[in-house]
Amino acid sequence: LEFRRVLFRSAPLTTMSKGKVDVSFIKHVATSDDFQREVIDHGQDNLLVVVDVFTGTWGPCNMLDQYFMNQFFEMGDNDYAIKFVRAKSDKIGALVQFHDSPMPHFLFYMNGEMVAKVEGPKMPELTKNMEAHAVKVA
Repeated sequence: LEFRRVLFRSAPLTTMSKGKVDVSFIKHVATSDDFQREVIDHGQDNLLVVVDVFTGTWGPCNMLDQYFMNQFFEMGDNDYAIKFVRAKSDKIGALVQFHDSPMPHFLFYMNGEMVAKVEGPKMPELTKNMEAHAVKVA
């Protein structure tokens, strides 16, 4: 429970220079070991992990930064356990099917298992899946 409170309160509600959103709350992973540690074996039960999968060629879906920040703080303020991860699929074996895709993919993991997937930046579907799978912890 204490981890959740630190996680949700640690990132400032500010934007960076040149209109960029502060996404310091998003963990970045680029190797299979990082992915295993941050997504599969993170050590917290009932933590929904939302993974923004991208390739080195195309980069992450930056247009959703403000959306993710809003979701992160709104869900955290309502005591839902949620974590956001950006995974560069190029060197992550579990994400091999996304290596050549220019389309962003969003994967939802609960207790180490994928529970949903959204292809493309479809905010209504992303919200629906977060609300369906996130667990209130307080």
